[in-house]
Amino acid sequence: MLYVGRIDPDHKGLSDLVRGLAEMKEQEAVTLRIVGEDWGDGIALRSLARELQIDHRVVWTGGVPPDALRREYASADLFVLPSHLEPFGIVLLEAMAAGLPVVATSVGGIPEVVRDGLTGLLVPPRDPAALARALDTLVADPQLRSRFGDRGRARAEEFS
Repeated sequence: MLYVGRIDPDHKGLSDLVRGLAEMKEQEAVTLRIVGEDWGDGIALRSLARELQIDHRVVWTGGVPPDALRREYASADLFVLPSHLEPFGIVLLEAMAAGLPVVATSVGGIPEVVRDGLTGLLVPPRDPAALARALDTLVADPQLRSRFGDRGRARAEEFS
């Protein structure tokens, strides 16, 4: 499972993501890779992951160069963007172009990119339980991930 973006728990919903990972039924089958620059809140998120006893399931890469970012997308099974605020979300198009199914919040411009039930799953913001349910759905169903990924790739092409 992959998140790409700045490490900003208040706007990007990363504390919701860490809490959602802890609530997942399938959490032992999942590693969350968080790729992005730390805007000063990474310590609090790492502490939360330790407190919830899932720190062994979270990999923090920091910022990566473009070639490494492409490898991150290529090696992921799904993409997650739990933002509280998101005007558009270029990372969604990058993930969908890489064939990844998406779980994201239904805020800002995200619903214009992600088609709920077609290219991914949309959940309410600030709802770790809903995020966990959506992630569990995709983790447990490789065929659904594949369908969403194929449709997402086609959807991303509409924006190029």
